[in-house]
Amino acid sequence: STMMFWVIAWFCIVICVTTLNKTLFTSLKCPYPVSITMIHMISCAVYSTIMKHVAPGFFKYRPIKANEMKMLFLVSVIFIVNIVTSNSSLKYNSLALDQMFRCTMPVFTCVLEYLLHGKVLPVRVYLSLIPVILGTMLVCAGDVYGTVGGFVILFLSCTISSLKGIITKKLLSEGEPLSTFQLLNINSSLAFLEVLPLSLYNDFPFWKNWLPSAPVSSLVLLLIHGILAFFLNVANFNAVKEGGPLMMNVAGNVKQVVMIILSVYLFNNKMKPIGVLGSIICILGSIWYSYETTQQKRVVPHSDEESEQLLSKRSSV
Repeated sequence: STMMFWVIAWFCIVICVTTLNKTLFTSLKCPYPVSITMIHMISCAVYSTIMKHVAPGFFKYRPIKANEMKMLFLVSVIFIVNIVTSNSSLKYNSLALDQMFRCTMPVFTCVLEYLLHGKVLPVRVYLSLIPVILGTMLVCAGDVYGTVGGFVILFLSCTISSLKGIITKKLLSEGEPLSTFQLLNINSSLAFLEVLPLSLYNDFPFWKNWLPSAPVSSLVLLLIHGILAFFLNVANFNAVKEGGPLMMNVAGNVKQVVMIILSVYLFNNKMKPIGVLGSIICILGSIWYSYETTQQKRVVPHSDEESEQLLSKRSSV
């Protein structure tokens, strides 16, 4: 129930944030994704710092070890590299190719979890990922074109994004786990310091032209955007902690389908019949995946009990 709460919370907030991004990039003529990300990071750093002093019981501060700081720095670097590669990919590949390739993120996560931790899931869980990926690809289908260099960047971006989820899960749930707010505070502070120079270099018109001339309503919208980004990251970290990075990949695919469906109603975009079919396949696949993971969690505790009983019998003999 805790996992479902955070997944649903993440799902609702990410749709709001994505819609606001669309508004900023188009209606408000603010096409500066790196600077928007910078605002997200400084907002998360500020609000999590406030939590540290106002609600220390929720923040749950503890001293950071040297080896943990290296890992946290690595996560922040991975985050920035992921932003750069994601933006670079769209320069060399079509949007359809970029979206369709990112639909395979569950595959990247499964492979990396096996290579890093030797984690193997039941075959039926892997099979349930096929309709999720296939359905989303059908929804995102369009003019597919790109370059060899662009494909390499896209592959690297998906690998880095999956790696970020796996490391986040490790920091939040293994050994001496960090709290969600402390991890967010450290990660967002480091990421802000790293993305600020990138924003100044890449989005100079944002600082020179857009920001000084922006109306108060646009600045208020940026403030709201930052608040939503804070809650989005809190929900994301807790969802990864409770459900794992693979589950979030599946939720991400479903979110992609829902956003395209919403765009039909909100922005008068058109959806082809193959997109409707893909939506149905993806949603049914996500239901199948949820069922299989639920069954797996029921089997694992049962197996642990049987192992304990067997060990106790052997010790008594």
